[in-house]
Amino acid sequence: MERLLNRMLSTLLPPMSGWDELKDEAIQEKELISNYLLFTAAIPAISGFLGLIFSGEAFFHSLFWAIIFYGCAIGGVFLLAKVITYLANSFNAEENLQTYLKLVVFASAPVFIASIFFIIPPLYWLSIVGVYGFLQFWIGYDKIVFCPEEEKFNFFFISLIAFILTIILIYLLPALIVNAAVYQ
Repeated sequence: MERLLNRMLSTLLPPMSGWDELKDEAIQEKELISNYLLFTAAIPAISGFLGLIFSGEAFFHSLFWAIIFYGCAIGGVFLLAKVITYLANSFNAEENLQTYLKLVVFASAPVFIASIFFIIPPLYWLSIVGVYGFLQFWIGYDKIVFCPEEEKFNFFFISLIAFILTIILIYLLPALIVNAAVYQ
């Protein structure tokens, strides 16, 4: 748990050096998912569950929302890494799922962590600090993705759009499926 916290803090607070360390570290897909993604994706699911309870939603309705959100978060992040890996070929970039999963998991962490504000529904708008994740995506992309210079911006731009759309879908789908949202 301490390693998880240290790794997250090293990429969040001084992001340049954190991504430099992460670039050289070999982290397997299983480890990325089990040691990082499962924990960070739980933050908005749990805080959203509590926020829905505090705002008067039924317990099982709130629980169903949290389960759907958690599944969307994990599935969305993994699917996005697969999509970026698939797109890499079009831009003559390295096709390495491990690299792109590392990028997406650590770039989505600020978005998920900022969702702690879902606990108190009137303060959910403070989760806007999660846009720091988009900066993390840019810094991480620049540090760990190997792509020819002439294709780098195009690949980044398409990947960033996919990242933004994925984050929007992760937060929107549970609200549409369950018909309840912390961010009303």
